[in-house]
Amino acid sequence: MSNYTKPRGETCTKELQALFDCLKKWEHDNLPCADFNRDYMDCVSRTYKANKELAEAAKKGVLDGSVDGRTTLTKYQINNLMAKYPQPQLGQYPYKALKRLPNQSYADDIFHRKKKYGKAN
Repeated sequence: MSNYTKPRGETCTKELQALFDCLKKWEHDNLPCADFNRDYMDCVSRTYKANKELAEAAKKGVLDGSVDGRTTLTKYQINNLMAKYPQPQLGQYPYKALKRLPNQSYADDIFHRKKKYGKAN
């Protein structure tokens, strides 16, 4: 994952493709393609503004990155949340599902592993 965070949404590829098609059609003469160029530059400025707003919100720690009704968080926001609210024993081996309780014998096959093929226990 890169350090650059950007909002999901438009990336101006359609506008750029339309501009390139127009330039190819008119043999790289930019006068007939002024509308396509303006559309592309408007898209770039909108995307730049959205990226800037997202970066400022991430610095403030605002948890608002909703897209299509779903909230999306940057990796910095997720790390801040995990630091504030740590999860005990998250990702530690042995996992809780395969932990032997003190009153269970080592000889008992409580996890049903004795008859499985593979590495011997």
